[in-house]
Amino acid sequence: PEGAFQPRIDEWRNPNGAGDFQPDVRACYQAYQEGAVPVLRFPPELLQEDISGQMGMYIKDLPLSADDPGVYTLCFTTSRGIWATLVQPIVVHGPTPSAYAVNRDPDQTPFLMAGGDYPAINYPFDLVWRGWGLQPTDQYTFTLGASCPTAVPNSTRYPANLTLLAPNEWVNQTKLTTTFNPPSTAESPP
Repeated sequence: PEGAFQPRIDEWRNPNGAGDFQPDVRACYQAYQEGAVPVLRFPPELLQEDISGQMGMYIKDLPLSADDPGVYTLCFTTSRGIWATLVQPIVVHGPTPSAYAVNRDPDQTPFLMAGGDYPAINYPFDLVWRGWGLQPTDQYTFTLGASCPTAVPNSTRYPANLTLLAPNEWVNQTKLTTTFNPPSTAESPP
């Protein structure tokens, strides 16, 4: 609407300028109006007076936490209800909650996991994880059932191919692909 607050974004200050994850202060206003996120007060002990005289106060050592990896926007407001955000997103490293199996074809077509479209016994397939800041040294293992072991032995580490996903290199959006050769399930004769 005309006369509404229009956020100013300085592209030169945003190294993630070409990426898909751009903080937008309009999302802060919308989340607040919908009551979608809690609004917390800055702890008074973190407010520091700017002795240079260029600013009034600033925040130092603000503790933040996130339950899931991803790209977040930090919204903050004044006592007058004017919202602002950082130009760069805040990135929490880790894998997304799901991995998926793909065919070993050049297109890496994901298995549907239904209607007979599953990885086959004794045929290798690729596993793909997406996330932020994944490393080739990250560990994974496979188990039957719903629980994972507490330790991953060296024998279950597989070579991995790590790819930074364009245009989101700055936020470290990554894809980790590895080939899994399932063990033979043939039973020995009685």
